This record gives sequence, C-alpha cells and structure tokens, in this order.
Amino acid sequence: MIILDGAALVNMLKPVGCKIFDDYAAKVFLPYIGKQLERADRVDIVWNQYLQNSWKSETKMPQKRIKHRVEWNTSLPGNWQQFLRLDANKQELFTFLARHTTRTQNLADGKQLVNK
Repeated sequence: MIILDGAALVNMLKPVGCKIFDDYAAKVFLPYIGKQLERADRVDIVWNQYLQNSWKSETKMPQKRIKHRVEWNTSLPGNWQQFLRLDANKQELFTFLARHTTRTQNLADGKQLVNK
C-alpha cells in the first residue's frame, strides 16, 4: 500500500505542457498515480481540507489573491504556485482531481485507489 499526500502532489507535479485542468489531470496527475499503482496493490490519496474558521485561516496575512474556477475545460492559471496559495483554489482542485481519479482510472484486478 502507498499513501500519498494530495496537496504535496499538486505542488510537485507542475502542469507543464497543459492548457486546461482536464489536461493536467489526464497528462500529469493520473499517469503519476498509475505509476504508483504499478508498485502497489492499493494507493490512498489523502487530501487536505481547508476550514473557514480554523486557526490557520485566521492567522494568514491578507493578500490579494484571485479565485480561479476549476472545471475540466477551464484554462490553467499562468502562475501555478500563486494559484495554489489560495485555499479555495486548492479545495476546488483537490475535489476535481479526486473525482477525476475515481471516474477515469481503469484498475487492474486486485488494485485499489482510495481518495480520503
């Protein structure tokens, strides 16, 4: 079994050569998950949750950040790291990728992919 930190993955897996979020999922994220499934019978992806009234959200310094819709045909932001600085953007991206992985993965017999 392999346990992956979804937030760490999206920071590590840059959207090089991708134009829309569906490209990122299909060309970057899912191939990486597929490679992990070759090495293990089960892969769990753990996603962060961002609570509005949490201690962390209360202590962040206010900065001008742009909310970006995350849908399959939406253009990727020009600056990936800046996009990931806004909790709402990350939450939408994590939800999108979790749904994408459960819908599109054709798993070999005995393989499991779990999103938590």
